[in-house]
Amino acid sequence: MPLFVIYYFVAGNWKVSWQRSQRMELYCFLNYNHILYKT
Repeated sequence: MPLFVIYYFVAGNWKVSWQRSQRMELYCFLNYNHILYKT
């Protein structure tokens, strides 16, 4: 397997996992704000 294929695979996985964690953080942040303003 060529090196660039491995690099692309790893970089793609890292990007996806990073976006997922960012989205999760944003969701938790919005949820927290919602609870904060509701009470």
